[in-house]
Amino acid sequence: MQSIVLFVRNIKVCLSMFKFIVILSFTLYLLKIQDVENKIISNKESRNYLRLLLFII
Repeated sequence: MQSIVLFVRNIKVCLSMFKFIVILSFTLYLLKIQDVENKIISNKESRNYLRLLLFII
């Protein structure tokens, strides 16, 4: 029984790490696009992006 619980916990940890990596890579991709387009993000927009990321995580 304990091995099943440990297995489920490991899967949950792996999924949360995978989710974090996907979100991070997507964020970096968006930043790269903005850098290429030479757009300047206002403080309000950057705070909104940060809130969205923290909400997703």
